[in-house]
Amino acid sequence: MTVTIRQPSLTAGHTEHALAEARDLKKWWDDVQQGKASVTKFELLPSFPGGHAVWGFFGEATIAGKKVPVMGDVGDYFFDGPSVPADKMAEGAAWIARQIEEFALHYWLRSQAWAEPQPYPELDRLQPPFFLRAFDLAPPPDTEVSGMANYQRTFKLRDGGKVGNFCKDHATAVVDLNQLFTRYQWITLERSLLDFDLALGTTGDNSVTFSVPLRTTMNLILSSDLVIREHNPDPETLGRFGYAAALARNPDEGLLAIGPDKIQPGLEYQTLRVLKTGEVRLQITTILARPEKILNLSYDPFEWVAEMADRLTGGATKSVTEPIKNTMKGLSDGGMRVDPVFGPLSLFGGMLAAAAKSVGVEKEHFEKQILAQDAIGLRDSLVGTRQTWMQVSDWLDKATIPDWIAAGDVVEKAEQ
Repeated sequence: MTVTIRQPSLTAGHTEHALAEARDLKKWWDDVQQGKASVTKFELLPSFPGGHAVWGFFGEATIAGKKVPVMGDVGDYFFDGPSVPADKMAEGAAWIARQIEEFALHYWLRSQAWAEPQPYPELDRLQPPFFLRAFDLAPPPDTEVSGMANYQRTFKLRDGGKVGNFCKDHATAVVDLNQLFTRYQWITLERSLLDFDLALGTTGDNSVTFSVPLRTTMNLILSSDLVIREHNPDPETLGRFGYAAALARNPDEGLLAIGPDKIQPGLEYQTLRVLKTGEVRLQITTILARPEKILNLSYDPFEWVAEMADRLTGGATKSVTEPIKNTMKGLSDGGMRVDPVFGPLSLFGGMLAAAAKSVGVEKEHFEKQILAQDAIGLRDSLVGTRQTWMQVSDWLDKATIPDWIAAGDVVEKAEQ
């Protein structure tokens, strides 16, 4: 699979603003965990053998001095366990904690995408006769890739405050997050979701569902106060390592008003917790502003087609569609957009409330679907990184780390 690398879409000002909002969100979530603030909890996904239930929540956070309705999901999953005799448990757990710290802070963001097992590539395509193969215009088989591909884009240095772009040749070799304490004030990443669809539907006998494939790009921001490297944070835990990534909205309008590239303020915690028993738990928490609308449909039918093409191709068609869209905007009279999902509910309020509830078109119903899909997508992507974690015998010995992990070289990149 080829992922298109575009020019950075975030300005330094936009980055600083999104980072400030995420810090307020993190402070609020710390208060929630300490019992100083409350949320309304609900079960989002049931427990299963060997796994805990995933729970969601609604709350209200103070961001930039204003009350903002927020929602989120929290998941806790098995990641790895010790394979040592009981009399070596303490020593083995301490060794695992050191390994997890290095993996989580140095290599985890480089290894969140992986190739799927493929059938023999010639099985699903007819071969032309030998004398016509020179004229075969069919593209070569494309490798199926799952997970998330992360690309470092911009940075701000601690010394002097210079803002710059990372070298494109090393976009997938995301810096060791420890450098956020010494070299960088912040860095930005673009995260491509490689196999994620947004599916929304109503409940009841006459349910309606629509699904949109999201080959889109999230904007993440990392700074030292969002890096998690805790040693012995509680009596049961040897260490907790990872990051809380600030989410920044893509400034471009699009077909969807809610999606991975439309979220701000937002915060994603992704951590690995090492228990004193040596067990490693994957902990994922996502906190998002509650959406005001789901769809952001233009009255211009060409924009529908162009936006869908850009999403389906991961942005590869933007070089063709953007100039045409800009020209069409100059000829149109305003570029009005409408949300056919939340718009009528907001417009008619109480008049439609009872009818909407009877057919499962409540706002909270859609929000819970969004949270469930977020939880499932992140769980599958990050639990999948365990296969990379298991391939290295000693993460502190660089000689044992394969080149493709060190370079984050899983998906093919195309520049735009």
